[in-house]
Amino acid sequence: MHFQKNEVYTVKSVEKALEVLKSFSLSSPILSLTEISKITNLNKATALRIVRTLKKHNFLESLSRDGRYTIGVEVYKLGNVFFYNLDIEKKAHPYLTKLANEIKKTIHLCILDGDKALYLDKIESDEQAVRIMISKKGSYAPLHCTGVGKILLAYQTDEKKKAILNSLRLERFTKNTITNIDALSK
Repeated sequence: MHFQKNEVYTVKSVEKALEVLKSFSLSSPILSLTEISKITNLNKATALRIVRTLKKHNFLESLSRDGRYTIGVEVYKLGNVFFYNLDIEKKAHPYLTKLANEIKKTIHLCILDGDKALYLDKIESDEQAVRIMISKKGSYAPLHCTGVGKILLAYQTDEKKKAILNSLRLERFTKNTITNIDALSK
């Protein structure tokens, strides 16, 4: 094989798998095999083999038995590698500090990590009298019994929210902890 300078060689099967992953978007977070096949211009048999491989490695997950798929946790983890390299905590910190001092409340910067909230940063107001929150940067919190968890749940797609809710153990931590799926959904 003779290589020309500046010539780019790619692996077609990897390109096809990446096209399958890129077929998902914020406007189309859940797709059937037929939809994936149409979007990627792959025949159904090829699309199915790629989807099964991506699912096996947690890059895709199936939402139900009706053959619909969504992005899996491995894509999320890779996205976090990118996200954390953006230094979002450093960039957001001065704004969070300003907000905490303006409203004299604790401010959290969190992301959804599976079925938990991950605290990226925590800022307490300089003038805040009572500091009882046990949250800290790098710690996790259940979604059902924290304000940040409920906010993170509220802004998921209906299907993603339903999948998360069905996976949660609604353990009681205080007398006010929501332990009912219907109540938490509201």
